[in-house]
Amino acid sequence: MKTLIGWIIHWRILIACRQKWKTIFHHNRHLLKQIDARFKQDYQGFWGQYSGKKNVRQAQLLAQISGINDIKFLSEEVYYTQVEPALNRRLFAMAYADKNFYEHYLRRNEDLFPYACVR
Repeated sequence: MKTLIGWIIHWRILIACRQKWKTIFHHNRHLLKQIDARFKQDYQGFWGQYSGKKNVRQAQLLAQISGINDIKFLSEEVYYTQVEPALNRRLFAMAYADKNFYEHYLRRNEDLFPYACVR
């Protein structure tokens, strides 16, 4: 079941990122020039060890917007599907989402939390 939930979350993220960037590309067509072959090669070489699919267009657009021609722009797909899950366990996200009630869960350590006069 965990595997199925993880797979569903993964695909929802990919679809959302792709739809978002499709819109961004559409509205910034004027900034998208022909992708430099050297940039593409360097970008794929650098990010190839982390991800099978590399979004060179995204990195090229970010480089043009920022004025920094750097291959280290991390695509959102890679961040949300590989980096973020390594740092945070998504299955626990809902449990930790409402930090307003931590002192109720950790009764012995109520003095660690600031006084909440309004919730």
